[in-house]
Amino acid sequence: MQNHVISILVNNEPGVLAKISGMFYRRNFNIDSISVGSSEKYGMSRIVISFTGDSNEFEQLVKQLHKLIEVVKIKKLENDSLVRELCLIKVYYNDSKAREDLISYSEVYKNKIIDISQDTITLQIIGDPDKVNNFIKLISKYKIKEICRTGTTGMNRG
Repeated sequence: MQNHVISILVNNEPGVLAKISGMFYRRNFNIDSISVGSSEKYGMSRIVISFTGDSNEFEQLVKQLHKLIEVVKIKKLENDSLVRELCLIKVYYNDSKAREDLISYSEVYKNKIIDISQDTITLQIIGDPDKVNNFIKLISKYKIKEICRTGTTGMNRG
């Protein structure tokens, strides 16, 4: 089993996302992340989906996606692709030492502090999913109040 990331250019029409996610459901695939937004082409959107499966399952899924009328183009994002995710994390702290540690960790990871209150700090992390996961693991000793992740987005180089 390996992680696959695909970029799908689709006609921007109601129900397209439901059709595509339904296809994953019918094939018993779990979508690890999904992001959707307008593309460079008028009237079209780009859907980036990350999921786990073997190479045969991946090939079957791509063949099925190509059968959908709304799908214009599918690209597999290779290992050297430009892949990013945005994550917001709100963390409780109970003393100035914990606050200083969270600020220091944030600086090392080149994160942005977007809010500080009396007892919480909210951090913005942008990077590949491994960077986000590693940062969450690092600060997991603190009480994380909320995490909001956009899901993977990306494109091939060049």
